[in-house]
Amino acid sequence: MKKGNNRGAALVSVVIAITFIGILATSMLYMAYMNYLTKAMRYQATDTFYTDEFALDDLGSSIRQVAASATTLAQAKSNISTSVGMTSLGGKTVYTPSDVNSLITVASNLASVSINCATEGYATGNPAYNTYVVSSNSITLRDLVITSTTDDGYTSTITTDMVITFPPVGDQNYS
Repeated sequence: MKKGNNRGAALVSVVIAITFIGILATSMLYMAYMNYLTKAMRYQATDTFYTDEFALDDLGSSIRQVAASATTLAQAKSNISTSVGMTSLGGKTVYTPSDVNSLITVASNLASVSINCATEGYATGNPAYNTYVVSSNSITLRDLVITSTTDDGYTSTITTDMVITFPPVGDQNYS
């Protein structure tokens, strides 16, 4: 019987094993890197969302300060109307986004924050409905669109209504 020549079989087995391990390691590194990028993006998205939320709180605080400087309910409503740039547009009562945006002071230091209005026809001067609604005990800013953009280019948008309520008549303490 003749013995076979197997001198290269061990080397081929080692090369195949190293190649397989290299492919597995490369795959694991790629998945870890993609996971890192996803977590970084999620962090930035969450951060810009919270900046939007902070801007909304900042706006509410500024409007409450404007109302607090009044001595009567009528004066508080008038002060708020002036501060948000209440105007008539296309026969509808609306707020002016640039005036509302100027009320956001603290949050604008964290990111570029802007206010828009979501109602159709607003930009063309013919809004679909009133975006500034005054009732006996509240003022509503409808369809506020708050957008913040970080220096890295991450953007978040919140669309909401803001309702400012006043104490019932007889319970006011404006002094």
